[in-house]
Parts: sequence; structure tokens; C-alpha cells
Amino acid sequence: MLYEQELKTFVEGTTNFFEVAAQQPASIGSPYLMEGSPAVHEYTGVINISGKREGVVYFTAPKAMLTVLL
Repeated sequence: MLYEQELKTFVEGTTNFFEVAAQQPASIGSPYLMEGSPAVHEYTGVINISGKREGVVYFTAPKAMLTVLL
């Protein structure tokens, strides 16, 4: 079972990273399980999570967004 504090730590860390990297506020939507074909932009990544919890984080972004971040 995933506990609220564990999820909160992950969400806060991710949000803070994007706020610093993009120098603008980040917004968080509701997490959901993907069904069917996922959206795909110019750049896509999948991060495998292992250990006490297992799963993946899927990230896709258009070139314009990553130009601002990087």
C-alpha cells in the first residue's frame, strides 16, 4: 500500500525541481493509470521504480517545453 506521506514527498520533490528548472510555478494533476496508447511528443522517457515500491514514471514533452527547462 502506498502511504500519503510517501506520495507527498515524491510530488513535492518533482514540483520543486520543475519550479527551479523552469523558474515558474509547476502544477500537479491527478495521477491515473494509463489505458490504451499514451500521448507521445518529441521527447519521451520512462523511469523504472524498484525497491519497496515498483512501477514506472512516464514523461513526454514537446521540444518547446524542454527548451525552457534545459
